[in-house]
Amino acid sequence: MLTVIISMKFFDLHCDTLYRAISENKNMNDSDLCVTFEKIKQFEEYQGCFAIWMSDSIYGKDAFNLFKLFINKFNLEKNKYISNSEELNRKIKIFLGVEGGGILGGELSNVKEFYKSGVRIFTLTWNGSCEIGDGVGVDNAGGITDFGIKVIKELNLYNMTVDVSHASERLFYDVYEIFDGAFIATHSNSKTVCNHRRNLTDEQFRIIQKRGGIVGINFCVDFLNDSGNANIEDIFNHIDYFLSLSGENAICIGSDFDGASLPKELNDISKIGNLYEFLLKKNYSEKLVDKIFFHNARKFFGKISF
Repeated sequence: MLTVIISMKFFDLHCDTLYRAISENKNMNDSDLCVTFEKIKQFEEYQGCFAIWMSDSIYGKDAFNLFKLFINKFNLEKNKYISNSEELNRKIKIFLGVEGGGILGGELSNVKEFYKSGVRIFTLTWNGSCEIGDGVGVDNAGGITDFGIKVIKELNLYNMTVDVSHASERLFYDVYEIFDGAFIATHSNSKTVCNHRRNLTDEQFRIIQKRGGIVGINFCVDFLNDSGNANIEDIFNHIDYFLSLSGENAICIGSDFDGASLPKELNDISKIGNLYEFLLKKNYSEKLVDKIFFHNARKFFGKISF
């Protein structure tokens, strides 16, 4: 399958490979992982965000100390496999995201530390509550907290991107009201196509679009249809529906590799060419598919300092 993707450019807004490598005591070139440095070397160009997930049950200094463990692991592995190669540094660009505001440890000053460590996307919550606000899994969820408002302003100061995947609807609309800039949903699908709490309503998608943001299509089977037995056609259905909302310039990929149960046709990054070819067979133009797979995300993050 690697031969299929050599000529492709791919930008992935969300994978959980770093968390899985740490939790399973693997190195980041272990072939059991969906994403490895060896696999992404096969692309013509690869850019993407490796997420640092934080459980809702971890707070304070414990959360921030765990963050540092992730950073140390990432830097060690990246230096080992990529940093010493001029060719790989040219065609592979990896930045970090944090998933769950509890990772700040309740300290606003840690935003600066995150930026210095290479974090460029900040997912405000996971499914539960944190100091910033409530996620989609909270009953009678509230919105943003006073601390959360300060965090968003601080993220803006450091040109870090606000991510509303996992945010409750109230938190989403609070971000819309208090933040004038573009924000994104790194790994969320259409609630019209699949009525899952993690997906976006049409209005939410249009708001992100209007602000100049982007949305990453998630391969998690639970977010694709209601059967729990999704396939590549279901992924197409979400893309096609967002296109019907004039989403050509907003749709990207946020695979959730190494973080979810995925369709067998796309359960490894080496199989991503299957989706590329599938969309072409659906009579999407090569220009459109390239926008979805790479150029929309690259344009949004064009000014990022990696």
